[in-house]
Amino acid sequence: MPASFSSTLFSQKHQQHDHHDRQDHRIRERALSDLLLHLRESRGWDLDDLAARCGVHKKSLRRYERGKVMPTIANLARVADAYGFAASDLLDEINL
Repeated sequence: MPASFSSTLFSQKHQQHDHHDRQDHRIRERALSDLLLHLRESRGWDLDDLAARCGVHKKSLRRYERGKVMPTIANLARVADAYGFAASDLLDEINL
């Protein structure tokens, strides 16, 4: 087998793997944002309530719940604590 063929095949497989990794990451990001929104709404809290309980600005919380950005570990820990969980509990819930 020519070297150029095997390197091309490897490159294609690597690109496919990267694409699947990005898809999996986006699915997990969406799962986290959905979970955060569900937790807040199930308690009847608005963003101001949650912000007051966890010390994270409500604009950031809104972006987490909409899946625009992922929270830092520190902010995820603050949010999780407001709900009575550890950050690892939330991550386990979405298999991250």
